[in-house]
Amino acid sequence: MDDHAPHQAYAALSDSVFALYEAGQQREALNLLDGAGPELLPWRSELAHLRACLHGSLGEPDAALATLDGAHAAGGWWDPEILVEDDDLSALTGLPEFVALVESSRERWARANAEPDRTGDRLALPSGRARGLVVALHGAEEDADDALAAWGPATDLGFVVLAVRSSQRTSPCYRSWPDQERAGAEIADALETLPAEARDLPVVAGGFSAGGRVAVQWALSGMPCAVAGVVAVAPAVRGDLAPSHQAALDPALLVVGSDDDLRDDVVAAGRRLAGFTADVVEGLAHRFPKDFAGRLATALGPFG
Repeated sequence: MDDHAPHQAYAALSDSVFALYEAGQQREALNLLDGAGPELLPWRSELAHLRACLHGSLGEPDAALATLDGAHAAGGWWDPEILVEDDDLSALTGLPEFVALVESSRERWARANAEPDRTGDRLALPSGRARGLVVALHGAEEDADDALAAWGPATDLGFVVLAVRSSQRTSPCYRSWPDQERAGAEIADALETLPAEARDLPVVAGGFSAGGRVAVQWALSGMPCAVAGVVAVAPAVRGDLAPSHQAALDPALLVVGSDDDLRDDVVAAGRRLAGFTADVVEGLAHRFPKDFAGRLATALGPFG
């Protein structure tokens, strides 16, 4: 089996469960989860949280708690915020068993997030002389392999690609970038691992979704280092996004789908930020365009 196949299977299952949940078909979603195979055991905690929320939304707190307890007993854990702040689990609030589970999960979550880990970063080099460095930041619930798959074609354009894996985890397999300051520190650490010949190259910050937000904020702040350009796909930007230290950026491109829930925020950011362009891709939801390699080539073509 392809090493990436279980991850793809998990992502497809998760997407289907969320779609059924949004459609009010929680029983169908639970039935779908019942069919999860043993190859998805690494995502036991994530699937248990989905199942617990489905039971909670159906008014079945006992089943929700039993689901979480089972995963926790097998070593699972979650950021306590997603347990205590989820409306679907509100009926569990104050139950002694739930309070104990949250506190135990908090301890495991804190230990798992205590130290950064650069072993999951990925590096790809161009065949010839490099003219730049793309630092690629994955989206939520992805990793550096996903980022490298998306941004790796930049090596054909003469760029070193450094895909950085976040050490910030909500649950064992759910990585994201909730803390911008820590994200900056992790990017700085990852840059220190580059071979000497790649350290002085001009940098383009790249990212998808949560990673796209970090890339844009990095470009605007100049922290942890100044960048020459930024390309962000479906960046999860907020309305308070504003430059604190912005040099001229080229490229300064925001790519978003017309069917992405983030479209309006991304388009507004493109209008608000000087020098930025928002490229709206018709018919695209929250994902990379199929022709992203070509769009990236166009954005990076005049670079340097």
